[in-house]
Amino acid sequence: MAHTDRPVCLSNSLLVAVLGVLGLTLVLIATSKYGAGLSADSASYVSTAASVLAGRGFVRYDSTPLVDFPPLLPTVLAALGSLDSNLYAVGRYVNAACCALIVFATGVWLLGRTSSLRYAALGGAAVLLGKPIFLVSSFVWSEPLFILCSLGFLFSIEHFIQYGDVRTLLIAAALTALAFLTRYIGAAVVVTGLILILSAPRRSLSRRVANAGLFGCVSLVPGLAWMARNYLVSSTPTGTRAPASFGALLNIYFTLDTISQWLLPVAIPSRNRILLAVLILGAVMAAALWWIRRGDRWTEMELVHLLPPACFTGIYTLALLVLASRTAFDRIDDRLLSPIYTPLVLIVVAVVARLHRCAPEKSASRWRRLVGIGVAALWLALSAWRLVGDVRSARANGAGGYATTAWHDSEIVRYIRGDPGVAGSYTNNPEAMYMLAGLPAKSSPRKYLYNSAGSRTDDLAQFEVSVAADPGLPLVWFDNVARPFLYSLPELGIAVDLEPVVEKQGGAVYRMVPKQR
Repeated sequence: MAHTDRPVCLSNSLLVAVLGVLGLTLVLIATSKYGAGLSADSASYVSTAASVLAGRGFVRYDSTPLVDFPPLLPTVLAALGSLDSNLYAVGRYVNAACCALIVFATGVWLLGRTSSLRYAALGGAAVLLGKPIFLVSSFVWSEPLFILCSLGFLFSIEHFIQYGDVRTLLIAAALTALAFLTRYIGAAVVVTGLILILSAPRRSLSRRVANAGLFGCVSLVPGLAWMARNYLVSSTPTGTRAPASFGALLNIYFTLDTISQWLLPVAIPSRNRILLAVLILGAVMAAALWWIRRGDRWTEMELVHLLPPACFTGIYTLALLVLASRTAFDRIDDRLLSPIYTPLVLIVVAVVARLHRCAPEKSASRWRRLVGIGVAALWLALSAWRLVGDVRSARANGAGGYATTAWHDSEIVRYIRGDPGVAGSYTNNPEAMYMLAGLPAKSSPRKYLYNSAGSRTDDLAQFEVSVAADPGLPLVWFDNVARPFLYSLPELGIAVDLEPVVEKQGGAVYRMVPKQR
């Protein structure tokens, strides 16, 4: 690994760019049938962007203000929506482009630190073929934009630590602000920046404090302003947050299980796979430490290259574990851990390149290199095989979530598309109503808040009042929707009378009237 940033050869950069273009192409192929994958979060992003374009501000499909998410992705979709009114298509192209830039940035960073096209291609291929980046880029989610901003921050802050120019510090702070405006866990990027700035070598304490203050102001003010707006419109800075259902130990298990799937085949039983992954990573670290002690010591500049991605990986993972153990959201998986995947690739490939450069030219060393090449080739081959299978499946059945054949061919979806009278109805899936039929709807009553079985709501009482005030209100009920936090259809039938209007494959529509007491 280089002691200083080495100039990146244009021809090598173009070769790395080919990997980026390949990433963009694969995402576009995978999302070609029904567009990018769609989830409940996607409905919030797209509907808010549509609301911004219509001049109504940051309001979601259910007429509530956007507070659960920061505004950057809806803003980007709205800004590009003037070029293409299909915001789902805009989201598809935005995230495909983000995927290409993430792969390209990985290769360019490694070119500058190793001056080796071989290692740059290895890192770019690992990001391209790995599941996390392809997954999040195939959905209308905010992770690709967040990852891109985070990588820009890591590269900028590294340059600042080396050279200390204020211009680069401001660039790093601006990219951090964008990351914070993309996902609230972007606060981990802020913390990473402050730690790196305050611990920067060869600078006086007063200079480090001044730099940290400047970085903190630029990176935090936009996000804090958004949170102040949230408090004004909803009395919460980041939306209602319920107590978590998963404890710290279970979240640690989810984290290790997810990371182990990045290294080893899913077919291996979970506990064995986690143990093997820990042993592999431990062996790599032990080998690195052994070579460091035995051979040339790592220079300060080499450590400066690795410190930002290592610091970010640790702080982001810790923040995710703490948040997941305190507040309720999805279980930790590829999506939530995707921001650390690329920094981990940078660290591993850079360390391997450094060890290779310092290894003695002996027969045993050559055998170790051959083994290393064989392991890398096998991992890349298995990853490529999985990716090709995922792309074929997505091309045949849709990218995922609501963008699948099962949803688009549903008879109940076709019915509600032709019946605007169900607009404003209650449903157990308002996101499907909005994204598949373009109709607003209210959620059927919840027993407890999302993924927080210990919480309680008064939704059922309000639901009964609404039905009493408007007898005949429709209820659109989708089959096979796994939402245990909602009251089931039989449970709703105890509170109000449900008169069937139409029953179709995939669901039914009911007319609700108050119970005769």
